[in-house]
Amino acid sequence: MTCSVARAVVTVLALSASLAAARAEDAPARLKPEPGVTSQSPCLSENSGWTRNGRRIAFTIALGNKCDARIRCRVFAYVTSAKGARQGEGVLTLRPGSPGQETKNSWSMRVPMAGGSAQTARECRAL
Repeated sequence: MTCSVARAVVTVLALSASLAAARAEDAPARLKPEPGVTSQSPCLSENSGWTRNGRRIAFTIALGNKCDARIRCRVFAYVTSAKGARQGEGVLTLRPGSPGQETKNSWSMRVPMAGGSAQTARECRAL
């Protein structure tokens, strides 16, 4: 009887250890930002495009931070359309992201019409 209880205890301990290891593997890895001024590609996601607010049209750059550090980015946009070209720049500060979630912030500039061609760039640094 004592031997079977000992086997049961060993089996339970082995199962709990394997479950703990599986949970550790499933946990998302914490991303670290790159040193210096870069585009911080591993940390950031970008979504840019034309948006409308009432009768006003804007070109918007939205960034999402997945890393566990604050990141400040200078964003640049050059938009050309049939009604002319617009150039602008702005600064975005993104709070640290949490595991499985990213924090978001956006910058917009007015443009004369929706559509056309847009080029964007960013210079980011961890704070």
